[in-house]
Amino acid sequence: QAEASPAARVAAFQRDYRALGFRGLPRPDQQRALSEHLDPGLSALMDAAREGQAAYRERFPTDKPPLVDGDLFSSLFEGATGGEAGAVTLAGNEARVQWNASHDGAVMGSKAVRWSDVFVLHRSGGSWRIADVEYGGGWDFAPRGHLADALREVAALRAPR
Repeated sequence: QAEASPAARVAAFQRDYRALGFRGLPRPDQQRALSEHLDPGLSALMDAAREGQAAYRERFPTDKPPLVDGDLFSSLFEGATGGEAGAVTLAGNEARVQWNASHDGAVMGSKAVRWSDVFVLHRSGGSWRIADVEYGGGWDFAPRGHLADALREVAALRAPR
């Protein structure tokens, strides 16, 4: 199952994530529902980013805070409607799983689109957990870089302690 391989973990995450049907940064209850798939470091970044969102809302009450909508776990804002694991590379306690994603275009009223993102997993205690997503979409307005970096940027908006 999910513990058997990094690719199986990503596939299980995708199934559970799509079943929850949320967009943007997960609420604490949504994050808990996905916790078996997430590395503790990524979970901590999500918690910190929620604090950054709250601080942003306080400072700019009429503006939409960052990371409140869109699919954070893929390159396409609307999210994937399908996908499958591709190449997997292992290096010690880290794995990189290419996720070959697709969107059928039905909701967007356009043609189908395909792309590949890379899920970075860490192994801890014999279990693979998602630690980051490297965005691979090559179109205009696709996010660039890594999910963890985007979370750090929003976390930096927190009020000084």
